[in-house]
Amino acid sequence: RLPAVHRRLRDVDIRHGDWRTMVDELDGPDSLFYLDPPYFRDGKSRSGTQHYLYDFGAGDHTSLAAAASRFKRARVVVSYYDHPSLDELYPGWTKVCVYRNKNLHVQNRRDAQPTVAPEVLLLNGPSYADDGQARCE
Repeated sequence: RLPAVHRRLRDVDIRHGDWRTMVDELDGPDSLFYLDPPYFRDGKSRSGTQHYLYDFGAGDHTSLAAAASRFKRARVVVSYYDHPSLDELYPGWTKVCVYRNKNLHVQNRRDAQPTVAPEVLLLNGPSYADDGQARCE
């Protein structure tokens, strides 16, 4: 099994870093960008964002959306929890809802049940998946 994974990833270039430095350099028809920014936070609360090393405010979300929209040839996927600002930031993008269990808050509690959280995938093109995932409305 590991040799098959090795063959599949042989020509894959995985980068971890600041998205601002990669946009113009890597826009090509064979490129896929998966962007997983910090969640939106409303007001001054940092609720839900305490696990992030750097602050990421509303202006950063706007800058990220503008940069992601500059790609003309690469495929871009951005993941968020649903938020009213997404339609404004990513107009015309395909919005797919994926429902996943959130287990982190229950991992050390015997009687707790995981909650279902709708995660949103924003695609700068059509979705080719036919696995029952619903488009968000």
